[in-house]
Amino acid sequence: MDIITKEQRKLSQGSFLKYIQEIERESWFIAYKDLPNGSGFYSILVNNDYIEKTKKSSDWDVSIGGGLPGCERIYSKGKDSLVKYYQYGNENYQPLVIYRQFHDIKPDYVEISEEFRLYHNLYFDKISNKYTKIDDNGNEEDIVIIEEDNTVKIKLKAIKQFLAIKDMTLLFLFDVFIYSKLDLQQLQLEETHDFKQEENLVYSYTLRVVNWGHGEDKSMSRVCGKRYIKGFNKEKCGIWPYNENDIEEYDDFIIGVDEEGNEQTYPSDPEQLANYFGKNPSAPNYLTPVFFKKEVLNKYYSEPSKYSVTDGYLSCGNLWGLKLDNNLKDKVMVFLGDLGRDLSHKERLYWKSYNIPPDGTGISEVCWKRSFEAESCDPQSPDLLFKYRFSNFCEDWNKKYDWSLFTPLSKDDSYHYQTLHLPSNNQAEFDEQVRSIVKILIDSINEKKIKELISNDNINGSISKFEEYLKQYGALGYEDFISFLRKLQGLRSSSVAHRKGQNYNEIAKKFEMDTKPLDEVFEGILNESCNLLEYLRQAFL
Repeated sequence: MDIITKEQRKLSQGSFLKYIQEIERESWFIAYKDLPNGSGFYSILVNNDYIEKTKKSSDWDVSIGGGLPGCERIYSKGKDSLVKYYQYGNENYQPLVIYRQFHDIKPDYVEISEEFRLYHNLYFDKISNKYTKIDDNGNEEDIVIIEEDNTVKIKLKAIKQFLAIKDMTLLFLFDVFIYSKLDLQQLQLEETHDFKQEENLVYSYTLRVVNWGHGEDKSMSRVCGKRYIKGFNKEKCGIWPYNENDIEEYDDFIIGVDEEGNEQTYPSDPEQLANYFGKNPSAPNYLTPVFFKKEVLNKYYSEPSKYSVTDGYLSCGNLWGLKLDNNLKDKVMVFLGDLGRDLSHKERLYWKSYNIPPDGTGISEVCWKRSFEAESCDPQSPDLLFKYRFSNFCEDWNKKYDWSLFTPLSKDDSYHYQTLHLPSNNQAEFDEQVRSIVKILIDSINEKKIKELISNDNINGSISKFEEYLKQYGALGYEDFISFLRKLQGLRSSSVAHRKGQNYNEIAKKFEMDTKPLDEVFEGILNESCNLLEYLRQAFL
């Protein structure tokens, strides 16, 4: 392509006009942008009954920075002037993006319409400069992104939902200048000024010479106008109350196998299930056990800021919760009716991918007692039992001595306790759990307080100080537990804190990692940790 043709195409702004025409095909919408040469984008909301008036001219109806609260003085012949206040400076418009200016005394910045933010209940992350929406499942979706140059991108779907509810139209204002170092004669072009009006687009196109100081530029084109974007049909906008008639999908789960070994499934719709009061007598009971691979919980362990997995319960903030049996060794059980009642279709699909047939072992003794005999009982899974005993021990110790033997984890480290669990036979997961148990038990030993209580000031290291404390206070039989803590610290140091090598191989043998699967090794670590807590309880409490 020769230089003349290239410059002609650039000045025609054909690619930009195509972008404007197809803007609704994009998922992200650039609601505000400051472009070079005085160009820019801006967005406002306009009342539907005022649209036709805006189409009479390609000029912007509101300038950047407009749309702020203000007053208007109205004069009438023979009468005193009337002052009228407008929330947005005009009764026909509302800003979507507000550009705040402070006269070079303070830095300018952009804000998003408060009504838009509150309607979608958007959370603002100051670090990423993003507004995020949290759905009923706890999933987070970026709705607004404000970039470093104050460019504002908004999900078009969220805008169209907002427009549908408000019965307004988005007016996308654009003004784009393009310059060329070739004059019109060289480009074989003539000065032009056209006004064009399409169904959802009004703009003027100007092509002219540059007759004022603008560097080496000799010609320019300008496209200035408005693009109209309408909202969804209310009944299809997907926002309450217009989604009340959406049909809930209840997924089938495996509840057993027939005589030929074929899987038997049944929908999780609570209304279709039997109960102990005669409802749907031919259907499976609401409390039919459904089993899943233990790995189904990994998704929730990986995001402790959002999800919480505790003894018998999974929750996502205060959005939803699910009773479950996580006291089984290698699987998780949920009652069929609870799957349908407490999980959304999207969340059920995730669980369904881990669904396995029952193997005849049934539910745990803990779950049976709690669910059918109304008995309270301690957990039996080693990870849950350790956390239960550790929490109780720390509380009882603090009450008796008024100081913490194990200092509470910081906010940034608290996930180590929240996500402590039996790993699968996986090295990476095993290493992470070793790191967590060491953080909880060894790194949390209250060295500062213990140093005040022992008479020997020349002892270094948390385990050594703890050993001296036990010795000076007359505890008996602590040697094996101190040895266990040293081995555990060595395992962390050789496998997590440093590259694995000869030291790791030696410590691995002490934990029988050469003959046992990793999940069993960690189960042994948790059992020994529980034994340590019980020893300390007997010795001190």
